[in-house]
Amino acid sequence: MTKERIMINLNATTPTLAISDSFFSSMERLPGKTISKVAKFIKKFGSNPTSKGIHYEKVNNPSEPLFRSARIDDDYRLIIKHPEDGNVFILLYVAKHDDAYEWAETHRCKVNSRTNTLQVFKAPPATETSTISEEDDEEGSGFLFKELVPPVQPKLPGLFKPLFTSFSDEDLLSIGVPRETLSLVRSFCSFDDIHHNRKDLPPDVFDSLCALAEGDSLEEVKKLFENSSAENEQAHKQLNSDKEPFAEVNERTQRGFKLLGADDLMEEVTKESLLTWRIFLHPYQKKLVERKSLTPMLVRGVAGTGKTLVALYRANFLAGEIPPNSSQKILLTTFTKNLAEDLSAQLNNICSDEARAKIEVANIDAWVSGFLKQNNCPFNIVYPGSPVYESCWKNAITYADPSAKLDDDFYDTEWRRVILEQGIRTENEYLRAPRRGRGSSITREQRKKAWVVFEEMRSNLEKRHAMTIEDACAMARGILTANPGFANYFSVIVDETQDMNEQALKLLAALAKHTPESEPAIFMVGDAHQRIYARKVSLGACGINVRGRRSTRLKLVYRTTEEIRKLSEKVLLGQTVDDMDEGVEGDQALTSAYSLRHGKAPEIYDAVDEDAQVDWVLDQIRAADCPDNEACVVFRTKEFLKAFKDKLDERRCPNVVIKSSENTTSPGIRLSTMHRVKGLEFKLLFIADCNQGIVPLEKALKSSDKQEKAIKEMTERSLFYVACSRARDKLLISSTGTRSEYLKR
Repeated sequence: MTKERIMINLNATTPTLAISDSFFSSMERLPGKTISKVAKFIKKFGSNPTSKGIHYEKVNNPSEPLFRSARIDDDYRLIIKHPEDGNVFILLYVAKHDDAYEWAETHRCKVNSRTNTLQVFKAPPATETSTISEEDDEEGSGFLFKELVPPVQPKLPGLFKPLFTSFSDEDLLSIGVPRETLSLVRSFCSFDDIHHNRKDLPPDVFDSLCALAEGDSLEEVKKLFENSSAENEQAHKQLNSDKEPFAEVNERTQRGFKLLGADDLMEEVTKESLLTWRIFLHPYQKKLVERKSLTPMLVRGVAGTGKTLVALYRANFLAGEIPPNSSQKILLTTFTKNLAEDLSAQLNNICSDEARAKIEVANIDAWVSGFLKQNNCPFNIVYPGSPVYESCWKNAITYADPSAKLDDDFYDTEWRRVILEQGIRTENEYLRAPRRGRGSSITREQRKKAWVVFEEMRSNLEKRHAMTIEDACAMARGILTANPGFANYFSVIVDETQDMNEQALKLLAALAKHTPESEPAIFMVGDAHQRIYARKVSLGACGINVRGRRSTRLKLVYRTTEEIRKLSEKVLLGQTVDDMDEGVEGDQALTSAYSLRHGKAPEIYDAVDEDAQVDWVLDQIRAADCPDNEACVVFRTKEFLKAFKDKLDERRCPNVVIKSSENTTSPGIRLSTMHRVKGLEFKLLFIADCNQGIVPLEKALKSSDKQEKAIKEMTERSLFYVACSRARDKLLISSTGTRSEYLKR
């Protein structure tokens, strides 16, 4: 869905839907089949919301006489605010019959006269003895109903100091707090209190209160949702009429509602579109997306905080900033081919055709390979494990001098961590090079003897017309340096920055420069906690300055529940993690994050054998009433994945191994390695065969270098963290032997 669809004219004769955040939150808890029914209902509803076939029923809420219930099927009901006049219908909540009615009886949907914002929130029930002030009556004029005076604020125990004592009622009302919820807000004594009551507050108010609690000033909080005067004037012109006063589509309204016209409803309402529409950018995310400056920016945040979403919307926004007659493009890049394909698919749902045509998506290796071919480079890129690479290395290592007393593991690590990372081409460069992250100190003489092996490796590769990806990045950068202005990118956007090597980041910095003297126009998102390819690079050393306000951290977790988040991060607590520049992040980077949802605690199952594990997984999927394509079983190695798949095939149970260009609509339980599942998410996620020696993978930890071994151990922890954090609603872990050390309590 594109941003242009937000502006709606209430004088139109065709119906308009305002779909609330509370609706999307309730929808996420529905079974997949029911979500499909909801999509079909909305499509039918949009064509004629006054049809007798809708079967409206009144709801017992004196404060909301316009609330109605609509039938989805025998069990589920959708709560709608039916307009007294006009053609705007507000979808509020969907759940089983009794739950839907209970919600409708305790919630309000009204226009806040202070902020011109449509809001949904929980309010005290109406009573016959309630009194109404003139201000209350005026504030309710948006839908012509009266407001109730909130109950007297309860006294709090003296040990707990309320958060907002330094702010007057007028201050809180000015940032959109509904008068009915003042008592609730006054009772908050901690940041956790705000989060635990999130579902009872309008989204814009929740955001504002969090900002106040974190120390932002009242004026700063007001600016979270600040529109330009021109935007406000346009919103007022488009959305108000003499017939039916209504909220402006300002920043606050957009935080809590998606607004759709009839054309959207008739053509594009599907289960998949509903899942796409549920995306609400947090004001902090939105400010990053619409940042005017093109100077370097780094956005960090733990898994599920929406970093990739920010990168995608940033690409869409910047595509609109490119001058009409310009041939420039936005380059959106990431580390792996799979992730690049996922990003491209997501962009197709976000961008207009015009904007999408201006965005090039490619993983870094593919971009470099294509660029070198365009410039007639005769070399092919080879990787460790490939026949050419291994043959060249096998020959080079025979040149190792025994008198140097350096083992094969040292040469392999030194080649990857020092020679290739720093782009070292000569012996003199190597003799002067820093050896960051290398635990084994060596003498000058040892370096000279070791250089013979590295020189031979490059010679062997050149004879085979081959080169490593690091050397390929360095060569591409050399071409750009020799041809200033050769790159034609308005901006470069990098996802999963933590997995990029030094030469790749130096190349991207060069690509993002509009002139040799300018700073790179580069926007990066990433998280060192999720570094699964054992690379540690300083952005400053790559010519990218992200100091001060050029680096920020997202804290709200949207994907997983709080229970899943806490178990996932446990494996990383107490570990040393860098900030992708020259600093170190403490545990606070993890513990300061907070999930917006709660759910069941993750479960751990000790299976007696592989068959019992498979049966348990199938039983859990059936018990959760989860469509099989929304359940994924994740493994540390391909061997365990294949063994599990064979068991499913024996039971004739449909399954799909996630690979590149996977058909997401095909039926079957998803199967994935921990590496491949990165960037994806599933309603129900299993970590299978979480056994000692497998998680972490024992053979992946071997190294004679203490620092190298520490890097590998951290990589295994990050891999487990990444896999666990792919779960949206439920995480289940199983072992078929001795439990992994990561599962120890």
